[in-house]
This record gives sequence, structure tokens and C-alpha cells, in this order.
Amino acid sequence: MSIKRRRQNGPHPTDVYVGNRLRKLRILKGVSQKDLAERLGISFQQIQKYERGSNRIGASRLWALGSALETPISYFFAGLEGKHDTRPANLEVDRETLELAASLHKANPAIARSVKELLKKLEEVLP
Repeated sequence: MSIKRRRQNGPHPTDVYVGNRLRKLRILKGVSQKDLAERLGISFQQIQKYERGSNRIGASRLWALGSALETPISYFFAGLEGKHDTRPANLEVDRETLELAASLHKANPAIARSVKELLKKLEEVLP
């Protein structure tokens, strides 16, 4: 695939990939679109556009997003190395799953392990 600024039929796949990573990180950190936008001095609608990939994220804004979410900017591109096709491979994860992951990440490690074990047991028993 050639490197073009925008495809005629929508946003560039890399912009969609980076936006998807931004959305997941924001939810995992427990930050609302509104709160993140306020930290950056922009509208929450702009955050929505970034997350959909419909607006590209410039280098300085990406740096600010990484700083606001306490994450290196390399996070946003993780998984793209060496790929020619930058479309995300089934990266759709629902909000409840991301919130559960965020809660487990914040929980006492012993509790998190117990919950993970319970989920594994349920997976074995339930159809």
C-alpha cells in the first residue's frame, strides 16, 4: 500500500490504528474524553475525531496526549512495526472489557489473580 495522506474512501489506516490505541489507553486510564480534552485545551469532539481516526494527530499533539496519559508516544505505534497493511486486525474491544481490564490493573494483585482464575474456571464450565 502506498503512503498517502488520506485514502479517498476514508481516513488513513494508520490514523485509525493510532486513534484506536488512544481510545483504549484513555479508557484503561479511567479518563473521560472531556477530561482529556480539558488537559489539552481542546474540545472533547476533537478527541472523538482523533479516536475515530477521522482527524490526524500531529506530532506535538501526540506528545501532549502521551504526557497527559503518562505514556510514551511509542505506545500509539506499537504493533505497526514491519507491517505493510496498517489496518488494525480486529482490535474492536467493547468498553466493558476495557473497564474490566482497567479495574483488574488497579486491583490488589492477589484479588486480580483470583478474578482471573475465576474467569478461567467459568470459561471451562460455561458453553
